[in-house]
Amino acid sequence: MTPAAPLVLLGLVDAAFSGFRAYAGSDARIRKRRPNTRAALRGLAVGSALLLVPALVGTFVLLTARDRRDTYTTLTAGGIGYLIPLTVYAAAVLLSLGAYSPCRSAPAPSRWSSASAP
Repeated sequence: MTPAAPLVLLGLVDAAFSGFRAYAGSDARIRKRRPNTRAALRGLAVGSALLLVPALVGTFVLLTARDRRDTYTTLTAGGIGYLIPLTVYAAAVLLSLGAYSPCRSAPAPSRWSSASAP
């Protein structure tokens, strides 16, 4: 199994979240869907450009190696070793987002409910 595709996917998702995180606290407007989307896309663009560096280095190492099969096996083992903790971390993030969503969509208690009336 080649870990390149999952690593690229995790890197791009992380870049999009990083762009959103960089913008999220800098604007006090209530409705900011468009700026949030723009910030996530900006993070995705920067992350895509930064992911080219390890892809080019890995390609260069693989193409210049004397024993390509052994080098490919070593690169794959290193990629899987890097992918395992990242997958655990991504699963924890997705679980926390999933746990946060129902809390956020629940209606807020009213200050003027009948329970608090004198």
